Amino acid sequence: MIPGLSLIGSGMDSCIINTRELVNAIDYKSVTIAHSCKITGFNIKVNNNSDRGFGISVAEGSSINWIYQNKLTMGGIGIFINNVDTSNKSNINIYKNLIDNFSQGVHLFNSNAIIKENNIFTDPNSQGVGKAGIFIESYFFNYTPVIDSNYIEATSASGIRKSFGSRTINTNNIIKLKPNSTNADGITLSTSDSATVSNNVIISEDGVDGIYNSGVQYLRLYNNYVTGIFLYYPLMVGPNNAAINNAIIKANGKIRAWGTTNLEFKYNNVFGNNVSYVGLTPDSTNLSVDPMVVRDYGNIDSLNFHLQKYSPMIDAGDPSILDRDGSRSDIGLYGGPLGELYTYLDFAPRPPQNFSAIVDTITIML
Repeated sequence: MIPGLSLIGSGMDSCIINTRELVNAIDYKSVTIAHSCKITGFNIKVNNNSDRGFGISVAEGSSINWIYQNKLTMGGIGIFINNVDTSNKSNINIYKNLIDNFSQGVHLFNSNAIIKENNIFTDPNSQGVGKAGIFIESYFFNYTPVIDSNYIEATSASGIRKSFGSRTINTNNIIKLKPNSTNADGITLSTSDSATVSNNVIISEDGVDGIYNSGVQYLRLYNNYVTGIFLYYPLMVGPNNAAINNAIIKANGKIRAWGTTNLEFKYNNVFGNNVSYVGLTPDSTNLSVDPMVVRDYGNIDSLNFHLQKYSPMIDAGDPSILDRDGSRSDIGLYGGPLGELYTYLDFAPRPPQNFSAIVDTITIML
């Protein structure tokens, strides 16, 4: 595509670009866009191998691009942004795409890209370091890509993986780690001076880590909800980090701190877990109570983490942080300034579990 071109297809189901039978190079590009381009409404079938080929590649030095409402299927990288020129911030908008079966759904290098509004990433399934729904890296810390309101499923890769550099802002994402999720993490963060992870939900059926920080100094973790089966750490933090108003519910593994200098671990709720603490001792601001969410049992797709009326997590968060209605913040997914305004519903008590009855003439044995 030449600079300034808009390429508008008739729809992601019917307007097809199929490069599966073309050159099988690792870095083969199905579509390359230049500066100030827009591409929308295409079904791009990249390759028959989830380690080969790029779906949409943004040319070096390009910016002010729009990539939205496309479907990309199978290849090495779904959307590739490689910006070696550090003077160009590579402001690229990626909205409402369906990206399926890539080693990396989106790869950002030296970019301020915005990835938001219901991009759907399914089965980033190649194993190994760097495999992820969204992979982010940069030379320096002065890039602030925004990852907001996306849905990511991972089988054997990370949902979001931030390598060296970039001050990523990760908000309101849903990340599901599927069964047999070898090497799968929810959000993995490596070296930079700061990053933000707020109001994300990570549900693991068989993952490795939930939120794993190995090198971000001023990491801010607010109002995240982490639940499920983890091989190691549902949460890992470090010095100068702040983990506030988070809910770690019905999880297993270890909450670990690799350093506690200026670490704030406050107003979190850790409940119903086979969880131990390593490297930190939670203070009295932290809770261990039933969260009373609408539904936290049953099929993974039926879960609902809104709080019921009378939940002990209502108005129990950091008093210096407010909900959107101006009240003291709730603990959990929908609290805080990035949360949601909704009505707390009063449901009947949860049905008893592990409970049976045997009728013997006039006797009932419970």
